[in-house]
Amino acid sequence: VRSGEVGPSVQGLIGDLRKVMAPNSSQRLKERKYNALPDYGAVASQLMVSHCLMLRQTQAGPTLRIGRFPHGPTCTFSILEYTLMKEVLASQARPNVPIHAYEVAPLVVLNGFSKADPEAAALARAARAEETGIDLPETQPVEQDHLRLMATHLQNMFPALHIQKLKITDARRVVLITYNPDQETLSFRHYAITLKDTVGVSKGVRQLLGTGGGVGSARRGRAVEAVVPTGGDVTDFILQRAGGTESDVEEGPDGNATAASLAGTACGRRAIRLSEIGPRMTLQLHKIEDELCAGEVLYHR
Repeated sequence: VRSGEVGPSVQGLIGDLRKVMAPNSSQRLKERKYNALPDYGAVASQLMVSHCLMLRQTQAGPTLRIGRFPHGPTCTFSILEYTLMKEVLASQARPNVPIHAYEVAPLVVLNGFSKADPEAAALARAARAEETGIDLPETQPVEQDHLRLMATHLQNMFPALHIQKLKITDARRVVLITYNPDQETLSFRHYAITLKDTVGVSKGVRQLLGTGGGVGSARRGRAVEAVVPTGGDVTDFILQRAGGTESDVEEGPDGNATAASLAGTACGRRAIRLSEIGPRMTLQLHKIEDELCAGEVLYHR
C-alpha cells in the first residue's frame, strides 16, 4: 500500500510488488486518503494478512516499510534504485512470462546474509564472547544481529516451503534477495521458472518435436510435412533449425536439476530456465523497530 502521496512511478512499483506476492496479496485493493495503518491492522487477522508493505515518497527518495501484523517488527528500507516490471520486460527481445506463473506463491532465496564486514564482525564476535564466555575463532563467520533479524523478517513474508510435499511443477517463480556486505545494500530480483524435459537433446530436435509448445509448434509441423513428402531429408530441417538465433537455455551441468527427490515427479532430469520479469530494486536497511511502525529502535543506520 502507499503511505501518503506518491508519484505514478512509485504507484506502479506498488502494483508490481502486489504481483510478486501473488496470489497471497490484495490485487484490487484501493487505498483512500483517510485509510491509516490501524485500519489495515483491524482486518488483518480476519483476512489472514501477515505483513504490510508500505511505500512512501520522501524528498530523499522512496522508502519501503515491511511490518508484520499485529505486533511487528518493522524494517524500513531506502529504495536507492528501482526498475518497474514493464521496463524490465520491454528491455528483453522475447519476454517470457508463463500464463500460470502467478497462481502459486514464489520461492525465496536469500544470499550473502552470513557475510559481515570485518569491523562489524569483530564487534559482533566480541559481544558474543562477552555473552557466552566463549571466544569464537576469526575464521568462523558471525552474523550481525540486524542482518539475522532482517533475513528472518524477509523470509517470513513468503509461505513456508515443505520440500517433501513440493512438486517441481509448482516452482514457477523465485525471488532472489542478495546482500552486498561492501555497500550494505540488498539486490531484489524476481524471475519466472521454466522447466524443460528434453535434457541432453539438441535444440533442433527439441524444435522438431515441438516440446517448447506455443504457436511455433504448428509452423514446425507444417515445415516437416513440406520437407518429408517431397523426398527431403528430415536431417536438413533439424540442422537448419539448430542454426537459428533463438535465445534458449543451454542444458549444461549447471542448468540441470534432478527431479526424483521432489514429490509428485518421476525419476529424471529437467533443465531449468530463469527469465527475469521484474521489478528490480536496490535497497538499504535504514531502521528496525520491534513493533508495528513503533516501539524500541533495534537498529538505526
